[in-house]
Amino acid sequence: MPFQSLNQFGSSFLTHLRGASLPVNMLKHVYLIDTPGILSGQKQTISREYDFASVVRFMADKVDMIIMLFDTSKLDISDEYKLVLQHLKGNEEKVRF
Repeated sequence: MPFQSLNQFGSSFLTHLRGASLPVNMLKHVYLIDTPGILSGQKQTISREYDFASVVRFMADKVDMIIMLFDTSKLDISDEYKLVLQHLKGNEEKVRF
């Protein structure tokens, strides 16, 4: 898979990375990437041992479409979600909510 350059984010990130593949011709050039949920409060800085927003930026530069999901029952978005949105600058045409 073409994600060998992700090792720049360190072993802590790599230990959380999982992959799967299927022998389906239609999916030969399709990669679906699901990130962990965006955290709120101190969890976002304590729980992650890698720079999540930088990983998102790296991946955003490599993909054709970004689908952002959020909890509509909450009135505000977390600081980490705001940071991720800032890191998507330059890729706005790829983003769908």
